[in-house]
Amino acid sequence: MAGVSVSTVSLVHSKRGYVSAKTRVKVEKVIAKHNYHPKQSARNLASGRTGNIGFILSDIHLSSTEMFYSRVLLGAELEARKRDYYILLTTADEGFQPPKDAPRFLKSGDVDAVIIAGSVPNELIEYVQELKLPYVLVDYRHPAIKSNLVLIENFDGAHVAVNHLLDNGHKQIAFVGGSFNHSSIQERFRGYQAALLSSGLDEVANNKSIHYLVQQEITTQIGFDGICELLDNNVKIDAVVCANDTTAIGCLQALKQRQISIPQDIAVVGFDDIAYARDTDPSLTTVHVPKLEMGIQAVRLIFDLLDHPLSGLQSRIINTELVVRESTNGIKQD
Repeated sequence: MAGVSVSTVSLVHSKRGYVSAKTRVKVEKVIAKHNYHPKQSARNLASGRTGNIGFILSDIHLSSTEMFYSRVLLGAELEARKRDYYILLTTADEGFQPPKDAPRFLKSGDVDAVIIAGSVPNELIEYVQELKLPYVLVDYRHPAIKSNLVLIENFDGAHVAVNHLLDNGHKQIAFVGGSFNHSSIQERFRGYQAALLSSGLDEVANNKSIHYLVQQEITTQIGFDGICELLDNNVKIDAVVCANDTTAIGCLQALKQRQISIPQDIAVVGFDDIAYARDTDPSLTTVHVPKLEMGIQAVRLIFDLLDHPLSGLQSRIINTELVVRESTNGIKQD
């Protein structure tokens, strides 16, 4: 209909390669007029690709409280859509055993690559590695396997948060959090300690009685229980840095229940800047993580791996930013 070759139509539709402006307009008019869409199965057969990217995360990370990885997933979906790819989502539980529990899209070879977000059983990562599929870990590191990574500036984010508290006169700064086997939480704690050490507060940085660290999946209950345990043990604190916003929300609830003034008596800082953080009472000072960008970068890295299969391992680091709100004597922000 446009009077051009199949390959020219393909170049116009995929927006790749050179096509003159005049020819491109002519082809696009025919595409629009007839609502043309190439058949996905035929394109896959020609390209040798499935047109799908697998996205795996643990069941707990899809909880309504967390909301972190749901935003990462949305970012991945938006970027994949631009490239005419589909995201196939599945979850893995704590007792994952390959190959019995492997996602169906891995067993059937229905994906070109895999994104694994957050902490999942290491056996799952090892299984994907054995399949020799391109894969990217988002916000997690395998303790023994070097992988392509999309990570957060966890250390720097926590370091900035502690310095903010120090600048406001706080010195007895506690740390509360769960999932301490998660590499991101470990880095946040390390940044917390480093900021205290660099300010000469070695005793606080190394005082285990001021640190509530548990090997349980993070919930608001951990934040609630953590701050209560510190207070019940008569630990003197004037501020608390939390492993993430979910933990911080639990801390806020416990402090309010005990009629402890925030931030006058104890200031509270979270990490992640989930949507609910601005709506707490008081609104939560936190470290903003651009979660959509994490998903976008994960898909972009996947395509780098698909297009350049012999390239080396890559890491992409997502910067963070402190958002000051009422829980550290800031102002409520929309």
